[in-house]
Amino acid sequence: MQVYANSYPDEVASLVLLDPTPLAWMTGESFPELRELFIQQSVTLREEAEVVKASSDPEAKAVAAYLDATASEFEEFFGRTADEVAAIESFSELPLTVIGATEPDPGFGEDGQPFRQFWNEESQALARRSALGRFILAEGSSHHIHLDMPQLVIDAVLELMP
Repeated sequence: MQVYANSYPDEVASLVLLDPTPLAWMTGESFPELRELFIQQSVTLREEAEVVKASSDPEAKAVAAYLDATASEFEEFFGRTADEVAAIESFSELPLTVIGATEPDPGFGEDGQPFRQFWNEESQALARRSALGRFILAEGSSHHIHLDMPQLVIDAVLELMP
């Protein structure tokens, strides 16, 4: 969404981002060990897809396509997409609301809480990329803010509507 909003500013009236992935993590500048977990996961997904592709079961082949697509998404996310987002200097005066979560991802183990704090600091910095940016902390929310606090998301969207 950030790349689209930057590339087509006349097409985007405002932007609400829910717990967006930290740029410094996407580019490998911070928490490289956690980034490596995701990169390794894409390798594992590709390997699993190759195993499933050998099946004669059509449903299994559909799973292989899903695994390949997910691996491709991870590869693009930590590659070209990270570079494109890093190239965005400013959203100028685009109304921008960034909503961050408070609950760490249990999958990150002992790095979960420091990573969550870093994530929200990056989200605050992202909100400051617009003269009309603001950051909202969704107290008690996981990364799935739209599920945990749907009314907060609805209110944020409605506030930016003309």
